[in-house]
Amino acid sequence: MTSAASSFTRAASAGFSWAKMGLVAATMATGIAPACIVAPPPDFQDPISERPNINAELVVPPLGQILVAERNGPSIPFTIPYSGRDAGEEVIVQFWINWGLEDELYISQVSMDASGEDVERTFQGTWQAKSNVPTGCQQLTVLLSHESNVPNDSPFRPVDPNQVGRLTWWVNIDVAENAQQNLINCPTFGP
Repeated sequence: MTSAASSFTRAASAGFSWAKMGLVAATMATGIAPACIVAPPPDFQDPISERPNINAELVVPPLGQILVAERNGPSIPFTIPYSGRDAGEEVIVQFWINWGLEDELYISQVSMDASGEDVERTFQGTWQAKSNVPTGCQQLTVLLSHESNVPNDSPFRPVDPNQVGRLTWWVNIDVAENAQQNLINCPTFGP
């Protein structure tokens, strides 16, 4: 018996097959070692904040209500439910008189702690008309945005208006009692 035949006989008796030999040879020829295939780790991104989405139906006072205020008088309470991912950023709530108009006036802002989750939240606070607020019919606007969208120095206008939740009420400030529910000489857009 030749040595090649002798090697074949020994390999066959040891459970070796030419099919297995061919698979090993093909695998080695392609440069792939027989092993587990492991996918690369996922490319994790930091979460991004989303515009606060206000549930206008549950806002208090209701949006259609004309508010009545006295300068340096009682405060008006607000409840504003909203949702949206804050991605670990504080939510900034701002009060403005005549937002977006020629005579707009920044009033104040409050920071709400970040939740880090996409959850329903509620802002509860008050607004008081101070002596610097003009009398008569005005617009009172409340803006909700994230701290990265609000500059730290004046003017405090949010940078990206698409990242802002906004509510506006009409408010009569220091008007006669018989005119409190009348909207007269209110500010408007345009000339």
